[in-house]
Amino acid sequence: MFNSCRTLTNLDLSSLNVINVYDMEGFLANCSNVTNINWFNKNYARAFQDISNMFIGCGKLTSISLNWRMGNCKDKSHFLQGCSGLTSIDLSGFRTNKEGKYDHDTSYMFAECTNVTSITLGDFATDYTLDRSYMFSGCTSLKSIDVSTLQMYKTTTIDGIFCYCSGIFALVG
Repeated sequence: MFNSCRTLTNLDLSSLNVINVYDMEGFLANCSNVTNINWFNKNYARAFQDISNMFIGCGKLTSISLNWRMGNCKDKSHFLQGCSGLTSIDLSGFRTNKEGKYDHDTSYMFAECTNVTSITLGDFATDYTLDRSYMFSGCTSLKSIDVSTLQMYKTTTIDGIFCYCSGIFALVG
């Protein structure tokens, strides 16, 4: 929808009705100058099945707080990749299906968020995620992370999950 809108800096989506939208892939991809986003109602995200590449390359985005409820989202790959302006990511209000059986791909989800020092996953249920490869790769400033909510028993790929995370000194889980 806004893919590669490089002149866009602020975005108010508070009245956007996405209640029947399934595919948000690339929604704000490469909007490299976006610094602030005012989001829509948390319940509107229930239908999302694909949020891959949604914020990829939004390098000046300084904060993000998502209180979304998603039941059937299958693809979260590259979701925040390259959002180097972020210093923390709080997904404590980000709810997925409790069974997580639809969540198949979180590869590169936070990759290259070079200035992020903390990531709060909260109730980020991912019991059935198959691919977690390079999920936190390149988060060079990440100091600690609690991955206890990331159930791994169905995961088949974790290649490079913490690759180039040279700053990590505490991994809880």
